[in-house]
Amino acid sequence: MNFEELKSQVGFHLYGGTLVVSGTSTFDGLDDGEKNIVKSVVRSGLRGFYNPPPIRQRKAHKWSFLDKTDNLVLGAPITAGTVEFNNDGSHVADFDTDHGLDEDTAPKYKLELNGISYPIESRHDANSLKLYSDDNPGVVVDETTYRLHQDDTPLPDDFGRLIAPLTYVEKENAWHSVEIVGEGRIRELRQRDNIVNNGSKPQFAAIRTKNRGIESGTRREIMLWPAVSGAYVLRMQYRQRPQDNLDDAQIPYGGTDHAETILYSCLAEAERRLDESRGVYYARFIESLASSIDLDSRTGKARSLGYNGDGSDIGSVFGRDYLFGSRIRHKNFLGSFTD
Repeated sequence: MNFEELKSQVGFHLYGGTLVVSGTSTFDGLDDGEKNIVKSVVRSGLRGFYNPPPIRQRKAHKWSFLDKTDNLVLGAPITAGTVEFNNDGSHVADFDTDHGLDEDTAPKYKLELNGISYPIESRHDANSLKLYSDDNPGVVVDETTYRLHQDDTPLPDDFGRLIAPLTYVEKENAWHSVEIVGEGRIRELRQRDNIVNNGSKPQFAAIRTKNRGIESGTRREIMLWPAVSGAYVLRMQYRQRPQDNLDDAQIPYGGTDHAETILYSCLAEAERRLDESRGVYYARFIESLASSIDLDSRTGKARSLGYNGDGSDIGSVFGRDYLFGSRIRHKNFLGSFTD
């Protein structure tokens, strides 16, 4: 069931007519005001499904399909040449060489001048970057060295919260994890007069809210320490926040497995707005929700949690390496390997 069908089902419930879910659908036949109401109902219904109420005297269920694994690509810092800031109202920093950033990558970097980092709003041209009007040096900065870095990197728009440790790989069988700490801890570490602060491998990270205006909503960024000295790809698993996009051809998170639950969540919201009370659609939604939770709880469930024993029942031929493969060697922060 895609969004076109979902909007048509809600539109039919609210305004009647003939139910058509494809082509020139029921939703297409509504006027602009009616379409806005239908979209509002669908968004509320989806939020009610994605964040369901607790049932069966349990805690509210967390859907497994909202867990997302993605890469966070960090570029090496850029320090070539010099930069100046004229403070002429344009909020543009001018570089004496090509800074190497494009329209997509520029907002993911920060410009460090005299030990203070400023977020970049956009790429102005190949030799200049535009800073924010409310976050720039505020005074004339003559030609000086600089550092374009990703020590503070914006996270995806749909990022909710981390649900697993950050990891990255440096070489075969040498995986590293990044410990998550509080924002205050990162700021404290950055204040230290320590050679490690000048750049190394990521060791600690913190997640903080990054809001530049109500129009962009709540966004988050990750702070890393020590300063990132090279290019890295961090692997992260996080709880995603479904966006409000209702394009006709797209399918809500949960897909066909939970289509009925999604539909009745939206119809229950339409029913509540019409009757100002819960009715049969809400009852049907709760029934479908129970089935969806049972199905989701079985999806991806581990069939084995690993070997549990002291090894005395395993012969020398069937030793640890035979059963589990060779050991993984971990490289610690100081550069030596541990098994």
